Amino acid sequence: IGYEFPKQYGRSYNSATDTFKHDQIGMNNTSGTGNDGPCVTCHLRPRRHNFLPVLRGDYVADSPLLDKDGLVYQIPLNQKITALESPVCNTVCHIQTPWTAGSLEERKDGYRHAVRVLQTAFETSANFSASGRIPQHIVNPLANPYFFNMSSNGTKPENYSKTKHDSTNLFKKWGNEGNMGAAFNLNLLFRDYGGFAHNDLYAKRLIYDSIDWLDGGSEYSVRTTLNSWYAAPPSGFRPDGLKSGQVKKAMDYLLVGGFKSGTAAASSTDRY
Repeated sequence: IGYEFPKQYGRSYNSATDTFKHDQIGMNNTSGTGNDGPCVTCHLRPRRHNFLPVLRGDYVADSPLLDKDGLVYQIPLNQKITALESPVCNTVCHIQTPWTAGSLEERKDGYRHAVRVLQTAFETSANFSASGRIPQHIVNPLANPYFFNMSSNGTKPENYSKTKHDSTNLFKKWGNEGNMGAAFNLNLLFRDYGGFAHNDLYAKRLIYDSIDWLDGGSEYSVRTTLNSWYAAPPSGFRPDGLKSGQVKKAMDYLLVGGFKSGTAAASSTDRY
């Protein structure tokens, strides 16, 4: 469970109209899935002790999730899906439009890019002081405590590798609960390698609301922020290291209606 922003901000994380049903798999024999629960039903079929409903291949060379040295993180989230192992996906649930390795990898790629954009929201957020700002590569999901102070002011890539990734350099200047909640969501979703499949709607809402909190704009301003990051300077502002194509993929995944040419006005209907 992620950090859910308070209801006074008008955010709901579940709805009677949601089509999400993964929590019903293996419960009360829903749609013939049996009674072993969601985890066992998807992750332990057809073979026991494999634990993966998909097969993973090589690391994606163009993944936007990079370590402090500019190299692709060697984590499952950056591995390409090569095949579906679980028979439950297409024989029981997704019958009319079966998942393929390609279509599921496309969903996973959108998730990767949305997580990357959330990282960038930390890099550029005015919620943190200049001396305590968290640039992209100061978020290290593989090194507890995950968020670190910069070694010097500024956000240029050459400064990232100089930062100590240990508890002596722990970032502490959170300021408020919302900032900490957004950070929790980033770390959670970075480490949930199946977040794009477990509960896709919930993941999108957590990412959207976290960006909306951090971007300094009005409520539901995420599309406006991402439009600016997509646009070529000087008409927009694109943070260092972020490419327009990466922003587009994030928007296509994260926003209702997707990219919309990078020019549409933001509204509450952008949020899933």
